[in-house]
This record gives sequence, C-alpha cells and structure tokens, in this order.
Amino acid sequence: RALVEEGIRRLEVLRVWSLWWLNRAVENLLRFRNGVEGLREKYVEYGDSIGKFINALDEVIKYAGKTFRRYWFENNVADEIMELMERTKRMRGGIIKTTSKRGISIEGDKVTMIMHNTGVGAVYQIRFKEFSGIYIDVPQLIPDSIKTQFQIGLLNTDGTISNNYPSMGTAQIWQMIIWLLSFPGKTYVYLGELNINKSNVKLYWHLRNLDQTITEKPQLLGNDDDIIAFFAAILGDGSIDLKKYDGKNQIRIYPRARLTGVELKMWEDMLERLKYKYSEANQRTASVINLGAYNTVAIFKRVYEKIATESPLLLDILSLLRMIDDTEKIRRFMRAAKYNEKIMERGKFSISMVGRKFTVVVTKKRVALECNIKDDS
Repeated sequence: RALVEEGIRRLEVLRVWSLWWLNRAVENLLRFRNGVEGLREKYVEYGDSIGKFINALDEVIKYAGKTFRRYWFENNVADEIMELMERTKRMRGGIIKTTSKRGISIEGDKVTMIMHNTGVGAVYQIRFKEFSGIYIDVPQLIPDSIKTQFQIGLLNTDGTISNNYPSMGTAQIWQMIIWLLSFPGKTYVYLGELNINKSNVKLYWHLRNLDQTITEKPQLLGNDDDIIAFFAAILGDGSIDLKKYDGKNQIRIYPRARLTGVELKMWEDMLERLKYKYSEANQRTASVINLGAYNTVAIFKRVYEKIATESPLLLDILSLLRMIDDTEKIRRFMRAAKYNEKIMERGKFSISMVGRKFTVVVTKKRVALECNIKDDS
C-alpha cells in the first residue's frame, strides 16, 4: 500500500499530466543545438559533419517537441493518467495487475503505470503504448582512438547488446548525446516511458545503433589510453563528488570519483596496471571503486589533456553540455581536470612498525597512523 501511496503522491505533486517536463527537455536540446551551431566557424574542417550532426539533433527535437506532443494530445494521455490515478486510489480491480511481490502495473488504453520496489529503491514509470521511434543518421565527429575507448566504457556500464546491436537507455539528455557521438551512424531513437523521480520527471530515451553489430561487450585494449574508457565508464555508471574540507584558515574542495557495477575486475586490473590507487566497497547489489582526490585529479587531468590533443571538438562539445540541466558530472570533471591546488597522495608517507606498514594521515586536529589488516580466517 505504501508503494502505491508514494506513487500517487509523486504524480500529484509533480503534476505529471502537465507537459512542463517535455518543454524543459526540448529547451535543453535547443540550447545545446544552438551551441553546436556556433562551433561551425571554429572548426571549418568539420563544417559538413557538424551540419549533419545539427540535422540529427533537429530530428530528435522535432520527435520530442512535435511528434510526441501530438501523440499526447491526440490520445488524451493526460486525462487517462488522471483517471488511472483516481481508480488506483480506490484500488478498483480490472486495471491493476500484480507484476510481482514487489510491484504492480496499472493498465490503461494508451499508457501503463508501473510501481515497483527493486529492493534498493522504488521505481515509478509511465510507459507509452503505440508510440514508435525514429531513425537518425549521426556523423562521426571524434577520432577512432577516442571513439573506441568511449564505446568500451559505455558498453561495460550503462550500455547493453540488443539483438547484436549496441544499445542504451537513459533519462539524461547529455548521456544520450555522448552515446550518439560514441556510436555514430544509423540510430533508432525511441521515447518509451517517463521516469517519475522524487523531485523530477524525465523522458527515458532508448538508443540503438544499427550500423554496428557485436556479440559481446568489448574489452580494454591494454594500453595507456584505457584511462579514456574508464572516464567514459564513470560517465555511464559512476559519480564525481566534491568533498569539502574545512581547514584551519581556509576551505578546500577536493574532487573524488567512484565507479559502480556488478563486475569491476577489468577496471581494477587497469588501474593497477596504470598505477592508480583505489579502494573497494560493496553495496547491496553492486561493487564500488572509490578514487581519492589525488588519483581523481591525476586521471581527469590525463583524460582532459588526451581529449584536448586528439579531439578539441569533443572537448568543446563537453563544455556545451554543461549548459543543460543535470550535467553536474561533466562540470565536476572539468573542475577536477583544472584543479591546481596541491593534493598529498594518500599513502605517500608511511612508516614500518612491528612488521607492518602504517600510513601517516594528517588532519587539522591530529596525526594518525593507519594500517589495513586483512582477515585471513
């Protein structure tokens, strides 16, 4: 019952039947599209390709802003959502189906409302019926060396393989754009549902590249450029935080990164091979790689320099993406890559006592010795 009550509360508070969330998505796409238009003069040699990329963006904008809007009004979707909400409040039979012990679906003629408890959190969606996608052609704007690494990173995190085609679903517009750049060519774009979060409503984009067929997820190439793939993986299923440290006379902000996934050994082996330190943690359904400030900054500076050297156009596109909503991850990457304050590498200073190595940890109030002791039992 609590699951349903929370779902109804979100639908009412966020006024899902109104199209404010669609207008915001279109505004973000237009803002980015106009920014890309301004890159034509700077990158004359890419003029034709940038023009084709703008055409692809225009198709996506038209699909969301006109085609989807027409579907919404012609099928009275808003009225059906409100009717389903009222019937659900009264828990009337017929339209409510139990999908599992953890969730239900509420069936309508044009939409299905999903309320599901994953065990980690609740998922609320409105799925659209009888609404098809579009095909767009995306030109290649980034060199093969960067593109390949981005493909490896994305396919080993948020991406998947569907009928031997690289595919991804995302509620983030900036992630959709990075996917299109990483997998150029003929792409099927489909708006399948709305994600109803605690404080926001977002369209969920399904993407499938049809010019590339694969049967298994790609592996790292075994060279120094694998760090680009690691960065793409963080864009896919990681996070970048800014940790505040209140020192005696000043406040400092330290960037830290983490990557979450079910299987992270490939990334752990890569970090060890390239001599970056990390720590591990386990969540209920996944594992986590944590990077401290020193290694976060070192990795992002290296990624930034590599992209700036081989694909300055991509760097400008990443900068443009910072203009749209929910791109804190890219903003923090840029900030970390340009971080100039000195950061002491954790574990750089150590002493040995009683046959064990201790790390010297200095804080504003004390000096401590830390030692990791493995349980061999």
